[in-house]
Amino acid sequence: MDGPRLSRAALVALLALAPAFAGCLGGGGERPVVAASAPREASGMTVFFAAPHRLIGLAPPQAELQVLYNGKPAYPAGGMWATFPVSDRQGAFYLPYSFFVVGNGQYEVRLRYDGEIATTRVSVDKWVEYVYLHPYPTDRRTIAVDLQLSRQSGGDPSNRIMAYGDLTIHVYYRGEDTSGSTREYVHRVALKTSGEKDFTRLEIPRSVFNRGPGYYSFESKFDNLDAKGNHGVGNDPSLAARSPPWNWIRIE
Repeated sequence: MDGPRLSRAALVALLALAPAFAGCLGGGGERPVVAASAPREASGMTVFFAAPHRLIGLAPPQAELQVLYNGKPAYPAGGMWATFPVSDRQGAFYLPYSFFVVGNGQYEVRLRYDGEIATTRVSVDKWVEYVYLHPYPTDRRTIAVDLQLSRQSGGDPSNRIMAYGDLTIHVYYRGEDTSGSTREYVHRVALKTSGEKDFTRLEIPRSVFNRGPGYYSFESKFDNLDAKGNHGVGNDPSLAARSPPWNWIRIE
């Protein structure tokens, strides 16, 4: 997979770190250097690579990459190595989060070039555990639903996750007599969330709430496109799903 080529400034900075990196690796300054950038708001990680020109022999035309999570291979599958092109002993490799993210935390990035291995670590926070959902009336035309993607229960903003995916909202109706049987129906809304703000606000037209006066509840399912297998993420368990208030509102 081709990636962005290092700018001259990035290459100079990376090579300047080569002695320190190689010293830590025990290579005496002769080993390749690897660095990784995994911005929270981005959709993937970029791995930067450079090798000192004092390496002896012909420069191989490609390098190999492996990503591990908790000591186990996360990319590629089966503990294999992915290859990417190298030019003038440098290169960059862009890897979408959905290719390797299987949980939040530290990932080890390993790069192999000309028989030598260099490593670095990067923190990634893309795995969604819960959707924190808070509905409230705004005006005569809409009902607002504020949503946060979280790694823990409770809706604490510090637990917010920035991720991209498909969100479906289910709306349930219960009449004024909440002790009676629940009449339910489903209203699905496709929503792309990017986490650019503290929360994502969804405006639902009042026409959706057409079953009459009573209580309407909101439940969600989030399919995360930024992580591997992170699908069907549901409501924060701290929300009361079957009784007011929390993710319920009352419509007159």
